[in-house]
Amino acid sequence: METKTLGRKEREYLRHRREIMDAALVLFSSNGYHNVTMNQIAARAEFAVGTLYKFFTNKESLYNALITEKLSEYLQEWESVVDWAADEISIIRASVKAHIRIFNRNLDYVRLYLSETKGSSFSLRAGLEKEMKTKIRSMMEKVARVCEAGMEKGLFRRMNPLHMVLALDGIIDSFLMEGLENPEAMPFEADQILDLFFNGVLVPDGGRNG
Repeated sequence: METKTLGRKEREYLRHRREIMDAALVLFSSNGYHNVTMNQIAARAEFAVGTLYKFFTNKESLYNALITEKLSEYLQEWESVVDWAADEISIIRASVKAHIRIFNRNLDYVRLYLSETKGSSFSLRAGLEKEMKTKIRSMMEKVARVCEAGMEKGLFRRMNPLHMVLALDGIIDSFLMEGLENPEAMPFEADQILDLFFNGVLVPDGGRNG
């Protein structure tokens, strides 16, 4: 199949859009979504503010374009690493490690996503495209099915599999937030998350036997 070669105008359009999104990401992640204006984004990207509106209808659509783009990249990588896994434990391990690789490559994006979409006072996740929401939900359900299969094999305790997925997601996000705020005091490692998720915090037998 032949790949269509983009014309000069299309390449220029994509390049300018990329420059605007890169400028917005730096400002959003540094200052917070609410504290950034389209004028500031235009100044950093070195465009007239009117030019931004040729690419994005408003600040929220620009934000959602950033989130959707990175989530798409994450979902593609997640699917590529978990599909080969031989068993349920390996899938969970691969999933956590995929989180960490993307975290390390996209610090500005992770800072933006966690600070804005995970906060209790503000959630722009509601503005994401319906297709992207569906993909995220599909991923969570896939992991839930993995957990359920692990329960059937006696690998995991019996509980609501979606609750298990939410617990894993919460642990990962907590480590991400702390890693962003205090990276030197708390190195971010997959094994810490996996140990907490798989083994919990209780000593076997509550420490009664030693």
